[in-house]
Amino acid sequence: MKQYFVEITAAYVPKNKAHEQIQEFVRTFNCNLVDEKEKAKTIEAINSKLEEVNKTFTRCNDIRLSGWIHENETIAIDGNFILTFKEVKNRKV
Repeated sequence: MKQYFVEITAAYVPKNKAHEQIQEFVRTFNCNLVDEKEKAKTIEAINSKLEEVNKTFTRCNDIRLSGWIHENETIAIDGNFILTFKEVKNRKV
């Protein structure tokens, strides 16, 4: 089973309380080692938190999640931070 190192590669100054809450939540996943199931649960948890934050802060624009895969799978939220899942590969010495 694949394993991933979860890392926040960029975190910017939050532009409002909604962004601040989601950034604090995502920081709890920083520097964790997860497998494929935990990775899916992490993404699901972030989506759930986004829904909660968007409902709480109705005066703010809804926060959107975007993602892409290049070498690693990356998630970004409105330019507020970038969370990367880096696949851990075994090295033979």
